[in-house]
Formats: sequence, C-alpha cells, structure tokens
Amino acid sequence: MRTDWRLTVQLTFSEKQKSSKRQSLLEGAAAVLVGAALFRFFVSAFGLGWSPASAFSGGPLTGLLSAANTIADRLGAADYTILPKYAAGMDPSGEAAPQGLFLTIALVLLCALAWLILSSGVRWLLLIPLVPAAALLLGTSITGDAWSLTALCFALACAFGLMADRTGRGGSWWIFALPAAAAAASLCIGLAVTQTGDLDQNPVQARTGPAIQQILHSRLGSSPLGSGDLEDLDGAELVSLRGDVQTAAASMKEGGPDETKTALTLTSESLDAWYLRGFVGEQYDGRRWKPLSNGAYYRQRDDLYWLNRQGFDGLSQIMGASAASGQKTEETSITIKTEKADRSLIYLPYETAGTQAQIPEGTQNYAGAFLRSDRRTGTSGYTLSCGLNMTGSWTDRVGRLYEAENSRALRDWFVSESNYNVWCYENDLQIPDEAYGALYEALGDPGDLSRDHAPYARAIEEVKAYLDRNFIYSEDFGPLKEGEDFVTSFMKRGKGCDAHYASLAVLIFRYYGIPARYVEGYLLTPADAKAGEAAGGTASLGFSRGHAWTEIYIDGFGWVPLELTPPYQGIMPEADLSRGLESVNYKNRNQDLPQEAEEEPETAPQRTGGGIIRSILLILLILMALALAAWLLRRPIQKQLAWRRWKRDFEGPNPRRAVCAMYGYMNEEKVPISDRALELGNMAAYSRIEISERDRKVMKYELERGKREKKQMAKENRGTLSDRLSDAGRRLRRK
Repeated sequence: MRTDWRLTVQLTFSEKQKSSKRQSLLEGAAAVLVGAALFRFFVSAFGLGWSPASAFSGGPLTGLLSAANTIADRLGAADYTILPKYAAGMDPSGEAAPQGLFLTIALVLLCALAWLILSSGVRWLLLIPLVPAAALLLGTSITGDAWSLTALCFALACAFGLMADRTGRGGSWWIFALPAAAAAASLCIGLAVTQTGDLDQNPVQARTGPAIQQILHSRLGSSPLGSGDLEDLDGAELVSLRGDVQTAAASMKEGGPDETKTALTLTSESLDAWYLRGFVGEQYDGRRWKPLSNGAYYRQRDDLYWLNRQGFDGLSQIMGASAASGQKTEETSITIKTEKADRSLIYLPYETAGTQAQIPEGTQNYAGAFLRSDRRTGTSGYTLSCGLNMTGSWTDRVGRLYEAENSRALRDWFVSESNYNVWCYENDLQIPDEAYGALYEALGDPGDLSRDHAPYARAIEEVKAYLDRNFIYSEDFGPLKEGEDFVTSFMKRGKGCDAHYASLAVLIFRYYGIPARYVEGYLLTPADAKAGEAAGGTASLGFSRGHAWTEIYIDGFGWVPLELTPPYQGIMPEADLSRGLESVNYKNRNQDLPQEAEEEPETAPQRTGGGIIRSILLILLILMALALAAWLLRRPIQKQLAWRRWKRDFEGPNPRRAVCAMYGYMNEEKVPISDRALELGNMAAYSRIEISERDRKVMKYELERGKREKKQMAKENRGTLSDRLSDAGRRLRRK
C-alpha cells in the first residue's frame, strides 16, 4: 500500500514536471514570437536598418541616435511631426550610422518583456505590446507592411490562447485555432492597409475621417467653405453661414452691420485692407483641394531653414521684395484672435514681415505655403508685424523691384527667391487629366510653354474676361454627385460661387504655365478697416468675410492674390495691370545681375633696388612651392575627383546605371569581384532584365565588401613593420 502511494506521488510529480517543462517551452516560444513580431512591425513601419547580416553593426548609443533620426524622418514625412535629430547618429559621410547592435538589443528586450508577461499569467498585460502598435496605426499616417501586421496579430493570439490554457486542462493545441482566425482577418486588414494607404492618410484614418473631421470642427472651429473640401460644398448651407452674396457684398463695401458669426477679431493701431490667407490648396483631385503631401513639405524643410536664416520666407515675400529693392514700407503690429474660424490655421496678411521670427509658439511652417497649429486645441490668438496694404499696388512694386539699383541686398534677395521659385514651379503647375482636357477644349492650345509662361498681364486679363463672359455667380448648387468633377461640372453648368471661380482660375493659370494656388481666408475691407479705426482699433470679421480666391506666383516677387469673382471685384484695392509687369525679365535679372563694383585698392608706394629683387624672389619661391604642392597632390586630387564622379553615378536615379558604374569602378580599381557582383554587373550591362533598388543595394554591399577585402590583402602583403625593415635590410645588403 505504501509502495503504491509513493509510486502515485512520483508519477504525479513526473507528469507535473513534464507539463511544466512543456508549458515553459511553449511560453518561451510564444515570447520569442511576440517579441520578434512586434520588433518586425516597428522596423517595417519606421524603415529602421536591421537585417541578420547587420545585427551587430554599430554601437548601442550611436545606433539609438541613428534610429531616433530615422523615426524623426519617418514621422516628419508622414505627419509633418518635427522631432529633434542628432548629429552623433550619423557617420562622417552624413549617412545614418549603423543601427544593428542597438536594434538587436531592443529585440532581446522585447522578447524578455513578452516572456515576463506570459509568465505572469495576466492576460490583459498583452495590451502592453498591442497599444503602441494600435496607437501608431490610429494616431499617425504610418503603417507597417501586411505580413508584419499579420505576424503580430497571430503572435498575440497565440500568447492569449496559451495564457488561457495555463492549467493544461483544456488541451494545448486548440489554442492555435484562434490565432489562425486572427491571422486571416489581420492579413485582409494588412493587405488593405498596404495597398490603399499612403504617407498622408492610412485607410483606418480614411474611414474615420468624416467623423473625426466633424469632431475637430466642433473643437477647433470651421471654415464656411470647408478648407478646400469641395465635395460637400452646398450653396444653401453656404448662404446660411455667410448670408447671400448681395447682402455680404454691400456690407463689405459700406461697412454695415454683420449678422453672421464672428470668425476673427483684429486689433491694431493702424488697420488697413488685408487679404488674410488661411487654407492654401496646391493639389486638386477633382473633388477637393489639398496641401502638398507632408513628405514634400518635410523634404523642403532643410532648404527653407537656410532661406529663413537669410531672412527669406514664402509667407512674407511682398515685404521682403520691397525691402530688397529699397522701397519704403510702413509697418504696424496686429493682434488676431480666432473666434469661430478654424483655429488649426494661422491667418496672415500677405504683407506679413519676418514670418519665421514671429510665428506663434506651437506653429509649424509648411514650406512657406501656410502656417498650421500643432496644438490639439489650435491657436486662439497671436500678434505679428505687417505692412499696410500692398496687394492693391503689387504691380508697381514688381516694377520697382526690377528697376531698382543693384545692391548686395537685391542680389541676396534674388538668390534666395530663385531657390524658392524652383519649388513653386515643381509643385504648383499640376492639372488632372480630365480638367486639362476640358481646358484644352475651352481655351485651345496654350502654345509652347517649355521656355516661359504666358505674360502675366495678358494671362490675368484673359482669365478674367473668360470667367466674366462664360459664368455667372450663383449659390444654387448642391454637393457633388458620385464621380463628378468640381471644375468640369462648373464649366458645364456655367454658374457657381467664389470657390468655383477660384478653382477654375487656378487651373487656367497653371494651363498657361503660371504657378497658382487655391486660397481660403477672410477679407478685411477698406470699409471694415475704417469702421475698426473708429471703434478704437478693433475690427470683427464675420463668416460673411470668408472668401476663396486665386493667387499666382510672380517671378522674383512672390505670391499675390487676384480677385476674379464678379460680386467681390471692386471691394478690395486692386493693382493696375498696365503698370510694372512689363519690367519683369526674370531670367536676365536672376542670372545676369551685374556684380557690385569692387573697391579699388590704394596705390602702394613703388619700390626700387633690393626691395624689388626680394619681392620677385619671394614670388618665385611661392610659385615653385605651389607647383611642387600641385605635383605632389595631383594623384590624390584626381582620385578624389574621379571618386566623386563615380559616387554621383552610384547614387543617381537610375539603378541600372548605378550598378554598371559600381561594376566598372570595381574593375578599374582592381577591387575583388564576387560571383554575385559579377552576375549583377553583367546583367545590368548586357541584359534587358529590370534592375531594381534592391540590386543597387546588393551591388553597393558587394563593393564595400570588396574594398575591405582589398584593404586587408594589401595589409597582409605589406606585412608587419619588422618584416618591412628586414626586407629593406636585405635589399641594402644585396646592393
């Protein structure tokens, strides 16, 4: 009896040990699975540099800073979230330092965290790895690839099932049914995310966009025209917000009482007529105007930073051009308080001075196109400096800019503006195919615009005449129907509101080769400014002052507003198109600007005798030293110049050319060539097979490997210092 009891205890203990070992093995495997899946998700989402081959490259600290820089770039390109970057995270060439060792440590720590969670048996702790991934998907525009998302869902489901079956009473293998179902569902979601997502808005955000937009409008205020959202623009709703156009126009001209909701309140000692630019639309997709992608603004941010350092900003060009050409400007301080208008936007006059130095705290500058608050509650008030009205005389100022006497300030202005000018022409000339076809039928062939655009004065007059002749202002329209284009439907119906006029005008100017943008904002009219002065320097702008207009880019000068909607013409001061624009000759002004005369050095006293001989000898010695230095350095300089030419080809836009260049460099420099490099080089040189970015990266890796191998071989051939001394001694003894 005692023996049977002991045997039973031993068998029970043995079974428990086996069960415990099996459970520990399963928990360890699940922990590795969860940690690796979460690691893979974030590596793919942020584009971090990790692979098995580079798992131990770099140092922990430099890898951490390099990974932080990569994450900052990814968030900046996706959501224009600006994070600090660290110079210590870059190698001497300016490239990201290796991240392998740091990421490997992070992988180990994630697996250890997952094991601690599984060992605890508390299932809700699985939210710890799930929450950051969900926050990334829901809170940003970044998405991981479909397979990493699937693997993460599968791993978490496995862990959940394993923790639910810790006692072993329900059987261990049923837990994989739930992960299989979760994997199938997450694969579908992941494929949708990967195929339809982009940097600016992932599919989760796209589906929740309308609801979130309504919440944001209730929290941040709104624009009567919808900030470029033309799809839902409704004439009846517009009238309810702004009033009918006749009443609004009369109020703006005469400064009468405004019964609409107060959008902005302006306070200044010297109020004047200003266009207050808010939303700026640069991309038209047929149903809405949108800013450029966050990635485009982020890529331009470095250039904009240096332009700002030189005193140039796309939001203050009128003041900058006037100052560079020596034109007098009167400045005033203005305080703008946002009431019912959209607090996510910063409303600025075109006459704003020194934007970057005085933008409100918590505001981002989107490449000189517009300012947006990055606070959750928006920006409710700010103070800035601006000039008195200049948009009503911008043609005169353009003429004086091009006729101004040459000076260093003028040269610096044109150099800075030429960089920004390229950005505008690259991004503000796009027209969708459907709209281009409609414009071609309506306006005919625009002619050869490859060398220059249409003359400004003629283009403005033709656009205004075309709109006045073919369209009437009307607020009798409803939201767009499915598949309908906003501009082409306006061209067919022949009637619409200021958003219609401004949108069509932007595309016509682009059709004529002139960069143009769609703008929404508010008008402080001369009558409103006069009434505000009488009220102690405070003017209240209601929704009736909300307006859409077109702005075009004048080479060398900047963005200027144009009023092309009939009921609004004559309300704001308008420039005289017959003056100033004939002076614009941008190419000559920018490229052939005469150089500032150098000061004549004082005439030195003439030397005689020994002084002249010593001077000649000194000059000869300097020339001989320079010649010797040039002869000694000729090979290193030639090699460096050749390397720069090679490197340009390595990093060029064409992967095939890059692979061929690297293969040629390896042959010329006698770098050991592996079989893989030989195969890639021949494929790029002689076959029609497509060469991808991956092939470029492989070839670059083979090149670096070959250079290291060549260096090691040279070191081995040289031998140690004692060997080299012995060889030298033997050679001397032979002699």
